[in-house]
Amino acid sequence: MPTVILLDVSLSMNCTVTADAGSPVKNETSPPLSKLCLAKEGILRILDHLYLTCKLEFVSLVTYSSHIDVVAPFTRDHGLIKTKLQSITVKDKTCLLDAVSRTERYITDVWGIGSPCQLIVVSDGSVGIGPTSLVRELNQYRTAAVSGIPYRFPLPFQFLCSLHFILLSDIEKLRPSLRHFDELITIAGQGGRVFHPPKTLSKESSDKVFKDFADVTLKPREFTMKCGHLQSTVTLMPPISYNVRHADNEFLSDTIDILGFIGLKDIGSPPVVSRHMIIQTTATACPAATNPYSSSAGADLTESDEGKIPSFSVLLHGSLKVEGMVAVTQIGVDWFAILFSHADSRKRSSLTMCVFDRGALVVPWLGDLNDLLLAADVEPESSKPPLEKCSYEENCVIWIRPSGLQTDIQKVLRNARRLPEKISPFYKELNRLRRAALSFGFNSLLESVAEMLSRECHMLPGNAHPAAALQLDHAASSLLESISKGYDDIISPLATSFGNEPGGKNALVKTVSVSVMSPPPPQSAVCIDQNMD
Repeated sequence: MPTVILLDVSLSMNCTVTADAGSPVKNETSPPLSKLCLAKEGILRILDHLYLTCKLEFVSLVTYSSHIDVVAPFTRDHGLIKTKLQSITVKDKTCLLDAVSRTERYITDVWGIGSPCQLIVVSDGSVGIGPTSLVRELNQYRTAAVSGIPYRFPLPFQFLCSLHFILLSDIEKLRPSLRHFDELITIAGQGGRVFHPPKTLSKESSDKVFKDFADVTLKPREFTMKCGHLQSTVTLMPPISYNVRHADNEFLSDTIDILGFIGLKDIGSPPVVSRHMIIQTTATACPAATNPYSSSAGADLTESDEGKIPSFSVLLHGSLKVEGMVAVTQIGVDWFAILFSHADSRKRSSLTMCVFDRGALVVPWLGDLNDLLLAADVEPESSKPPLEKCSYEENCVIWIRPSGLQTDIQKVLRNARRLPEKISPFYKELNRLRRAALSFGFNSLLESVAEMLSRECHMLPGNAHPAAALQLDHAASSLLESISKGYDDIISPLATSFGNEPGGKNALVKTVSVSVMSPPPPQSAVCIDQNMD
């Protein structure tokens, strides 16, 4: 899932860190370390850990003081983030809640509200001063919650997002404000922890804080994928726990047990809850690697050597891709999934897992998945007709936002301006728009599109093809008439005598009178966005 590192660059982060009694003696010529320097070193450790465990995740670096600054947008290039991290300097006062609110809008603009995310706040634990201080904001929130008065508070988030705080300061200075950060995590209500040094802040204690954070928070869940005596340790990208109902997580097993194989044409396109990429861990790539964090297990294993190690997941991926089959698996109590080879381009493919909803009757045309048998044990096919398969992969029309409706209308108009060459896609998009409008009861949209087509007909240049005016006039009139017709009615192209039209020169000739009028004034144009309500 996407990760945002929110770094505090207020003036308090410029405070130097004194070495404690247990620390080695510092070199007199070396400059003193500031809290910002320790934070930078810790973020480098986080990026290195993400590269080893979740290299496909998107990471963004944002700094905050009285305002936020997106230092590095969401990217998988951790080297770019490391380069820009070194140029960060301190600014002015801290405004934590305002930074959280602006970061939420930033995440929503990039990913929407459907993608889970995690927010990591690296700070010195300062609560700020004045009207924007954390203590004042929390007091106003508590007062509004007791009195029932609406109060604009940045938490909880509009999307699934875990909130973590890494506070770099002495425990004596942090103790009065720790309860405020715990309260923010409680209000967010989607998990998170506060990490801080156990006693005094030093370079050693700072490194330990970031190491503990990486081991606890950024460690992906590992699964054992088994098929008979073959097995492999894998992880899922994105994590499955963020894409299913919270109540179903307790039924999730640590084993992906392959029950059997079935053809792609038999499984069709069933409804799934989520899709995940199967990634083999480095520990299972080497037979001697029992502990991926030990110095002896796989220490000399490089990326070029990983391709020479036998791997069950690679064997399964290649077999499914060549044979055109899927593997039916069980991932929990009465919970099933399928594995197949998914190609995102001509040369790149990956082993993908699609998770069904809990239950055994999730694929109607296959029946109960617990009753599936081996092909050798199946009796000869009976005369009973097979169940009709329902496809869930067809592109459906989505008009949740005005931009979706505007895009579909622009497709129709773009093809209309290139008639008669684009006559087939023009009528295809027009019929698609008509069916969607009738399904939503959006009859006024059809009237508006008919007016637009009439306007395009009147604005044709003098050297336009004669068939363009005929087709536009025919489409506009047919669209108005089709409002009272059935859903399955299709607006067909007008048959003309032009050679490049459907039907050729021997087709039926139909004369349509097109009046030459001046284009209507802009005030008569119909605003589509008003009909969205």
